[in-house]
Formats: sequence, structure tokens, C-alpha cells
Amino acid sequence: MDYPSFSFAIFLLCLCLTMRLFVFLILSALLFSCAQEREDPARQAVKRLVAAPEEKISQEMARVFSFGRYALPDIEEELHSASPTGRLRLIEALRRLGQSEAAPFLDILARWDPDQRVRLQAKEVCARLRHRAAGQPFNDPK
Repeated sequence: MDYPSFSFAIFLLCLCLTMRLFVFLILSALLFSCAQEREDPARQAVKRLVAAPEEKISQEMARVFSFGRYALPDIEEELHSASPTGRLRLIEALRRLGQSEAAPFLDILARWDPDQRVRLQAKEVCARLRHRAAGQPFNDPK
């Protein structure tokens, strides 16, 4: 019985490793492209909400809302550079999304934002989200 030569065995091993690497690269590219499909539009929607004129706010808010929790990182990022009016819009978006994961960065805004309107709205929305997460009703002090 003839066994394959050593060089042929090395060739088969290299071919197998090359094929595995090729499959890995293809799968990685597919996974990365799937993540990009949702991230870029969410980031753009958040930026458009901040910059929107008054008559387009509800339309842009709905667009941000359509991304659900996927918009949270982009909202948090934009909170750092937006104007006070933009931050108020983003806080309203966080209120509408109702995700308790937003409470920590709302708490930071409530404590450290230079604009008093932003601090008050962030404090209220943060309290609402924490009450909702705990399953408790929120008694509005207003």
C-alpha cells in the first residue's frame, strides 16, 4: 500500500487551513456588515433629531424611536456634544423609548449639565425610568 508523500500531506494541510481562513473571513465580513446596517442609520437618525427644525421634530423622533434600544449608544454619544435644545430632544427620545439602561447617563445629566432645564428634565425622566424598571407607578410632583 502506497502512502502519500510528506510534501503532499503538507500541501493538503495548507489547503485545509487556507480554506478555513477564507471561510472565517467571509463569515466575519458578513457579521460586520449586518451590524453596520443598523448602526449607521441609527446614528444618522439621532443626529437629524438634534438638528431638525421644529416642524420636523416628531418625524425625526419617530425615526429614532423605530430603532429602539439600538439607538441608545448614539443618543448617549450625541448628548455630549448637542446644544441644550438638542439635549432636551434626546432626553424626550429616551423618555419615549422607556429603556431603563438610559438611567445612568440621565443621572449624569441631572447632576452635571450646565443648563437647568436639561438637569430638571433629565432628573424627571431618570426617575420615571427607574420607577418603571422597579414596577412602581411614578407620581409626578407637578
